[in-house]
Amino acid sequence: MNKQMKIVVIILAIILCILLGIFIYFKVTYISKADVKSNISNYINANSDDIFYENIDLDIDSGLYEVDIYYQNQEYEFKIDAKKGSVVQTDYRKQNAENTTNQENTTTQSTPSPSSSTEVTEQEAKNIAFTDANVKESDVQRLRVEKEEDDQRIVYEIDFQYGKYEYDYKIQASDGQILEYDRDHIYE
Repeated sequence: MNKQMKIVVIILAIILCILLGIFIYFKVTYISKADVKSNISNYINANSDDIFYENIDLDIDSGLYEVDIYYQNQEYEFKIDAKKGSVVQTDYRKQNAENTTNQENTTTQSTPSPSSSTEVTEQEAKNIAFTDANVKESDVQRLRVEKEEDDQRIVYEIDFQYGKYEYDYKIQASDGQILEYDRDHIYE
């Protein structure tokens, strides 16, 4: 074997070792896409076969998997910690027996009757958001409430922080219905 051929073989071996090292690093450091699917199906308490995963992308810069899914004819977005597998951000509203009961009680108490011309008050809208998020008003920080017109209807936009999360709600003023909900992890 001549000298040039030996150099080419050594260079190829070094490149192969580097690529193998990168592959092993990603396999050991980040959870797999199968783990992401399992974590999301556990999070929303659904069978993985009932969920359509539109995309699962790893953003190496942020260390998050960005996942778009369809479940029960609704589109949801998730951001999953690529190392720990925990849900960092989602627009999916978790429903369990306790939350459903609390939400129904709040809605019943704060929703005016159909014959009534009164709207949900600002305090009632805040209570709906706090009950849905399972927090107390005295425990939240940076509370902001705005009443505005959105798509030809009056809504309350309610934003607040609790713990390591920022919550955003859009609540319809006419009946107290939660139109939009978002919970984001706060990075400090």
